[in-house]
Amino acid sequence: MSDVVEQYTIRAIPDSQRHGTARSLFPFWFTANSSAFTVVLGAVGVELGLGIVPCIIAIVLGGAVGGVFMAYHSAQGPKLGLTQLTQSRAQFGFFGALLPNFVIWLIFLGYVVGENVLAGDAFGGLAHITYAEGVAVTAFVTWLVVFFGYRIMHDLNKVVAVLSLIFFVILLVRLVQHATGAAHVDVTSFSFPTWLLFFSVNVSGQVGWAPYVSDYSRYLPSTTSLRASSGTPTAAACCRR
Repeated sequence: MSDVVEQYTIRAIPDSQRHGTARSLFPFWFTANSSAFTVVLGAVGVELGLGIVPCIIAIVLGGAVGGVFMAYHSAQGPKLGLTQLTQSRAQFGFFGALLPNFVIWLIFLGYVVGENVLAGDAFGGLAHITYAEGVAVTAFVTWLVVFFGYRIMHDLNKVVAVLSLIFFVILLVRLVQHATGAAHVDVTSFSFPTWLLFFSVNVSGQVGWAPYVSDYSRYLPSTTSLRASSGTPTAAACCRR
């Protein structure tokens, strides 16, 4: 049972329990970024009045720039074996770290609420149940996976990553068909202040992962190279939309 249920929570992962390679992080982060929340985030640019091409450029550049900060945090995981917020005690002190931890807790709360609202609404529509029931089901499944922890999350994400890629291809084909049949598709509309705003939104979307990205890379062997442990989450983030 100890190999199934998470045992270490925020404690350091001992070398004897380290396993996997940096490549194993790719399905995890690809799946994490292939969510309804990310789809909505990617559509913000169009809603702001940008054309498709400026939106794509803002998404790619924003994901790459924000991913740099996330990557450096990920590189700390294999070396220290600690969660990101626990590491913050080195910069802020034991009690000083309470303030950034509280701020991050508020960010986590907002993210979880946003994800559950979208997931519950989508699942409720697919299963033909009420919105409240959809939220309850998706929240319970999420809690169940977290309870069992790191190994189960990786096993699940290997499957979900493939399914997400299939659904993405289907969605892309449908969008292209819809765009082809539309009377007018805005491709090039551009306003630099609007583009900069959308670019910043995408940067923030990646930086928001930084406070806990090493929570998962800390399970990798301490011999994992900095380049490998930092590059995989960034690559997965840049592939997400």
